[in-house]
Amino acid sequence: MCVEVGDEFVNQPLLKQMVEEAVQQANKELEGFESVKKYSILTKRFTEDNGQLTPTQKTKKRVILKDYAELIDSLY
Repeated sequence: MCVEVGDEFVNQPLLKQMVEEAVQQANKELEGFESVKKYSILTKRFTEDNGQLTPTQKTKKRVILKDYAELIDSLY
């Protein structure tokens, strides 16, 4: 399983287009206030090794919010 990719991968126009299309499709099912307006493609997968997942594969919200605080703030 791929755990990390480089910026050159997440900045590929085809990938960005595919994600944008998926977001737009999901937004069709949501109300205006629920819709995704901004997002970011991460370069690292959440794993147990980096402390972002529990052994039962549940996300550790507190850890993720701490690790990505600056990125999350930039989206608001």
